[in-house]
This record gives sequence, structure tokens and C-alpha cells, in this order.
Amino acid sequence: MNKELYRPISRAITALILIILIKLAATLTLKNTEFYSFVDIALSIALIIILLKFRVEFNNVLTNEDSRSIVTGLVFTLVIITFYVIFRPYSEFLPYGIYHIVFFLLLIIPLYFLWEIVHKNADRLSELFVLTEKRIICSCGQENPTSNRYCSGCGSHLAKKEDKE
Repeated sequence: MNKELYRPISRAITALILIILIKLAATLTLKNTEFYSFVDIALSIALIIILLKFRVEFNNVLTNEDSRSIVTGLVFTLVIITFYVIFRPYSEFLPYGIYHIVFFLLLIIPLYFLWEIVHKNADRLSELFVLTEKRIICSCGQENPTSNRYCSGCGSHLAKKEDKE
């Protein structure tokens, strides 16, 4: 698996663990105060920001446009669900379940696009998440992964270019 994939995943996981720890601390200490709802909303907004940053970083690693669309659809679905959960306590101010209907309609949009992409690519789902990998081009013209020490075409030694920065 490509090392570039680990960077956005590890950043997102680290940030989510921090949010969970802050949420736990807030629940233990502030649960019975009015300030708790503000902390809860702030943490949920932080979660949304993390999800959106993850989408951008992760999509930069993916090579396939359909793969990027799937990640985008999943992230937007999670963002809409997070917004739904954040403001659900205030849903009683809207009559006739309008709050729930609006969020249902909002969720249908990314879910429809996800279904459309998956349906269109059902025969090649495993190919959708091919990651970009830096390549070394040998003097014979063969492209090789940077992990190769020798060319897979002609067998000659691959000299790795050192960054002079």
C-alpha cells in the first residue's frame, strides 16, 4: 500500500482521537452546565472540518476520478449526518418534522451520486482505489516503482535521485 495514503488517514485518526478525548472530558465535567452544548457544537464543527480536510488530502492521493467522487460522496454524507446530529436538539422549533425531512432530502443527494458511481463501475470496483505512486523511469524507458532497486525491464541498477534541498 502506498505510504502517501497513510498520511491523510493518520492525520484524520489523530484528530478524531483528540476530539473524542475532549468530548469525554467535556461530558465528565460540563454535562450539567449550559456551556456543554456550546462545546458539543464546537467539537462537531471541528469534526466536519477534519472530514473535509481528509477528503482533500485523500483525494490528492487517488488517481481515478470515480474514486475521488466516492470519497467525496462518503465524506459529504458524514458531514450532513453530523450537521443533523448537532442541531437535532433544536428541531422542535420547526413544525411538522420539517427538520427531519430537509436532512433526509439533503442525504439523498450524495447517496444518489454514490449509487450512480458504484452502479456504473460495478464490474471494476477493485480498480477504483488505485493510488498514485512515484515512478522511476529507467534509461531503457521502463517505468518502475521507487521501491525497486533494479529495473523490471532490463535489470539494470536504478539510481535514485537525491533531493538537494
